[in-house]
Amino acid sequence: MSTELFAGKKPRRASSPLRAPFRADSAELRRQAANMLHAFAERLQNELARQGILPPPAIELWLDVQQQFCVRDNHPYADDILAVLETPSYYLHFKNLETLYELLECANSGALAQDSHLHIGLSSAGPVAFLCVRCDRSLAWRPRNRPSGKKGSG
Repeated sequence: MSTELFAGKKPRRASSPLRAPFRADSAELRRQAANMLHAFAERLQNELARQGILPPPAIELWLDVQQQFCVRDNHPYADDILAVLETPSYYLHFKNLETLYELLECANSGALAQDSHLHIGLSSAGPVAFLCVRCDRSLAWRPRNRPSGKKGSG
């Protein structure tokens, strides 16, 4: 199934915006998202393995409302995982994944829920990604105190 997205780029010689359809194939988007998710997961798991952090337990991560990485609080190595994720390249890779999953959601359902955001789960069985809606910002999405000055490679 394909969906139409419209580019609003204004040509130099035209006075009205160009409304040319851009077709996105859902199967192709799904393939790209899966490949990018596996690359993200492999890179992160290799970096964590060098530090002796291996699943289980599974790792769940997302970006909070301040666009900072969060790891499920009950993970015993949450702070170490966050230290690795503090490099800009992980953030950019994650945001690209989030965009692909949002495009997939729009292609499949025709809409995207307000306040939706990407969660990634990493386990010994492989990665999983899903969109989630922030339901209670006052409790579930508190900023975590993180050690400062620690940088992961990347």
